[in-house]
Amino acid sequence: IAGQAEGLGGGVYVGSQSIAYFNSVAVDNVRSLDSGGFIYSGEGSQIHMKDAIVHSNASIGGGAIFVGTEGVLSITNTSLSCSANLGGCIYAGESSNTTVVDLVSDLSNATMGGFIYLEPNSQAHVRDSRVTGYARNDGGLSFASDNANF
Repeated sequence: IAGQAEGLGGGVYVGSQSIAYFNSVAVDNVRSLDSGGFIYSGEGSQIHMKDAIVHSNASIGGGAIFVGTEGVLSITNTSLSCSANLGGCIYAGESSNTTVVDLVSDLSNATMGGFIYLEPNSQAHVRDSRVTGYARNDGGLSFASDNANF
């Protein structure tokens, strides 16, 4: 998958209250000039990604994935390498829930939250993963806003 969007979701836009599955996909050089380099998900949406390779993606918020308010993101056995202003790979909207298992993320970078940027009251659970991140300002790996859990 390759592409670019002037607006939201360089590759895929997932509307509010929707569910999207991405299994065994390869994504390279997808960009959004706004949020969600590869995927933008609206309020209350669910994104499930498994066995994927997502590299060289970029946006302002969430180099690979932007998770909307009260959204759910589940990533398993995936490789991410992205950049963004906020959340090098993942931008997790307010009161969202992100679960990452068996992930490799190298060379992700952002101004804040090299790998993930968490809005207030959001949660991120990462296990059995190798994640590196670089932030030019705050949160080399993760930037967690008020009442966020990482």
